[in-house]
Amino acid sequence: MDTTEHTQRGRIDSGQAQRAARHAVRSYAIGYALSIAGTLAAAGVVYYCAIAHRVAYSYPIVVAVIVALALFQLVVQLVFFLDLNGRPSSRWNLTAFVFMAIIVSIVVAGSLWIMSNLDYNMTPAKMNAYMLNQVQNNSL
Repeated sequence: MDTTEHTQRGRIDSGQAQRAARHAVRSYAIGYALSIAGTLAAAGVVYYCAIAHRVAYSYPIVVAVIVALALFQLVVQLVFFLDLNGRPSSRWNLTAFVFMAIIVSIVVAGSLWIMSNLDYNMTPAKMNAYMLNQVQNNSL
C-alpha cells in the first residue's frame, strides 16, 4: 500500500479538518446571533407592552408572540447547539429528544389533569356542604 492510499483511507487531511472547524464555528456564531436576536425581541415585546404601558395590542396577542419567540429559541438551541438537525449522525439524539418530549408532555398533562380534578372536587362550596353533612350525621 502506498502512502497516498493510506492518507485517503486512514487519516483526515488538515484541509478537511480546517473546513469542519470553520463550519462548526460558523454554525455556533449563527446560533448565538439568532439566540441573541430572539432574546432581544422577547424583551422588546415585554418592554413595549408592559413597562412602557402601551396597550396597542391585546393580551392574547402579546402572549402568542412571546410563546412563538420561545419556540423559535427552542428550535435555534436544538439545531445550532445540540445538532438535532436531521442528519443521520444525529438520529439517536433526535430519538432520545422525542422520547423525552413525550415523557415530559405526559407528566405535564397528568399534573394538569390532577390539579383540575382537585380544583373541581375541593371547591369551598362543596367542602362546606360536605362538612355540614358530616356534622349533621355526627360523623365528626
